[in-house]
Amino acid sequence: MKQIQTNKEYLRSLLEILEAPELRQVLSKRADREAPPTRTGKGKVEKVPDQKAICAAALAQLRELFIPKTQGLKEGVEIPFMEICERCKFDENEKTIFALIVAGEISGQNLGDNYRNADVFVKIISTLLGLPKMEIMPYFLSSSRLKRSGVFTQDRYGRDEALRPPSNLKESVIELLLNGNKPAKKKKSVAKTARPSQIAELLNVNVIAQETAKRQLSAVAFQHMERIGKPPAQGVAAPRLNTLLLGPTGCGKTYITRHLAEILGVPVVFCDATQYTETGYVGACVEDMLVQLQKAAGNNPKAAESGIIFIDEIDKLRAQNVGQSHNTERDVSGLSVQQELLKMLEGDKLHYEKSGSMSRPEYNFSIKNVLFIAAGAFQGLGDVVSERLKARTHIGFKDQAASAKAEYEQANLMRQVRPQDIIKYGFMPELVGRFPSIITLDKLTRKDFLSILGNQRTSLIEHYKNFFASNGIELGIPPTFLEEMADKAAARDLGARGLNSAVENFFAELMYELLDRKTGSDPQKVNIMDCLDGNRLKELFA
Repeated sequence: MKQIQTNKEYLRSLLEILEAPELRQVLSKRADREAPPTRTGKGKVEKVPDQKAICAAALAQLRELFIPKTQGLKEGVEIPFMEICERCKFDENEKTIFALIVAGEISGQNLGDNYRNADVFVKIISTLLGLPKMEIMPYFLSSSRLKRSGVFTQDRYGRDEALRPPSNLKESVIELLLNGNKPAKKKKSVAKTARPSQIAELLNVNVIAQETAKRQLSAVAFQHMERIGKPPAQGVAAPRLNTLLLGPTGCGKTYITRHLAEILGVPVVFCDATQYTETGYVGACVEDMLVQLQKAAGNNPKAAESGIIFIDEIDKLRAQNVGQSHNTERDVSGLSVQQELLKMLEGDKLHYEKSGSMSRPEYNFSIKNVLFIAAGAFQGLGDVVSERLKARTHIGFKDQAASAKAEYEQANLMRQVRPQDIIKYGFMPELVGRFPSIITLDKLTRKDFLSILGNQRTSLIEHYKNFFASNGIELGIPPTFLEEMADKAAARDLGARGLNSAVENFFAELMYELLDRKTGSDPQKVNIMDCLDGNRLKELFA
């Protein structure tokens, strides 16, 4: 074995072991059933490969790579793959599972396709390690080191106690593995050294469209991490980075924030504004957001104080009586909640006493470095903007240039939102002033839907392809099918949620049609546009 000097050489060695044709052939067969011997044309019995011997040889090669002082590693070279394993205290089996995931994700080859299905993934590990499935499952429960390691993304891994094999790594872990030669003993976030353009590039991996919003959010994120790492000089004012996201439902406001937090490596909580009421009334208090952030940070106050609080549906807090001196009815879930938010959005430290709590009745929380991102669809705000723009229109004849400008303004109303429009919509001037950055997200188009469906990280199509593959059906997805799905999502006018709903409904019905037709144990190739007659396809697309 040649000496390994870089992390890429190390990953290449892992791939050579795990992508070996004889091992791939063994892992593709069922581990709990020996393949029957086949006869050649001359009547001779062809010898079946010894599964256990092949797997044992592969494990022996992996063990040699897992030994830190192996001859294959150049002395003094730090390999991030091994650093991650040592930092997380992975045992030999966990290292092997982690190697399979890394190989599947980094290689971009078919090795990783099977890992998005729980049964197939467990079968592969069971075959390779020579362990029964019941001994494999504990590696994916909440108490396992593999799950608690923090090297996998939060949205697809470990939401509950069920078996959920990890299928995608954090962007920061991928960056570390690919670049190599970076010490991982001191956990360092990618965004602490990344420029705004680099943060935007990492967002591009999972977030389709919204180019302007990604650039603006990347600039906010860069300033947030700089503020944490380099506190401003004493006596120098630091800008508030609180951000307000405007955009229709399904445009990706929550989605882009989730991936931004993963890139920054900071804790994040997602709160629904409709659950909060004024202190003393039935409902949650706004200070409970800080309790959730503490839990998301593992009760680490220092980490929590640099986290992100995402307040969704903030437009539901609009009030009809902003600015009136006398209120006949107390608005405990609208204007009153706006007033409660003021002290959190502008203060430096907050003393919070949790009534009725036995475990932690009170604490002090420093919120000067917490990034607040609020979001909402703001239905009807475009009408407010339109009224303001009409008021500026001159009376009389308009030249062609003025008419074209008016049409452009009407088509881009949400991009012309000003603080006074949000105040007129029903928000306190003091609250609007605490969100200096207002970012508008675009409505997703048919072209965007096609891009989402074509991206392996964002498309549900890949999930269903692997689902049918695990049931012996190789599903062919032609471009015409993706175009039909994009048209259907555009007609629903619900953004990415409408697209996912269209895909899920289609495949839910398709399962009844295809799985009943499956006969025999051999894989069956099916083109999704040819398997049903035209009338049935129209019904499913309808």
